[in-house]
Amino acid sequence: MNVIGVVHPNIDSLARAWLDQAETPLAIIDQNLRLCWLNRAAQIELDGKRVLESKDDILTAVDVTWQARLQQFVRTVTRTLSTWSLPYGGEHMLLRGIEIHRDHLNRYIGLWFFGTATFTPVYADLARAFDLTGREHEILLALMDAQRPEDIAKDLGLRIPTVRTHIRNLYDKLDVTCREQLFRRVSPFRLL
Repeated sequence: MNVIGVVHPNIDSLARAWLDQAETPLAIIDQNLRLCWLNRAAQIELDGKRVLESKDDILTAVDVTWQARLQQFVRTVTRTLSTWSLPYGGEHMLLRGIEIHRDHLNRYIGLWFFGTATFTPVYADLARAFDLTGREHEILLALMDAQRPEDIAKDLGLRIPTVRTHIRNLYDKLDVTCREQLFRRVSPFRLL
């Protein structure tokens, strides 16, 4: 939006600066796995050489047996979000990719990746959206993390009946009758 008399900074520069600050590793590669751009988090991840690394500006799997599958994943990425999981050390590295540009020579893929051991979903402000108390919000996030009421009670230092009361209150506030409906109701609020 242009306002007469107001000088705006270069939006491309602002977008790059903003994406560079993201905690999630982000990268842009071409169909040959050539790294075209990556943010700081991606650089740190690749420098750590846990699962992926950069060799001569090419995205490669640290375990060479996974390289062909990585190439196959990139070949099959379309304009619909795709996900691929690479196992490592009892955990997984999730790669999510989407084709962001295509020209007569190349396809460009936007990637983000993260380890499942360190992944924490991010939700929009559920407490405000559903008028939840702080404790209800904590319990809702625990339920979304597939925790059982017994585990939640132990983690939060509460009695199981107290946790069950909070869960009933959550069901009322979110207008659901079971956990499956709860997941469906909250899922659109997930940002990452």
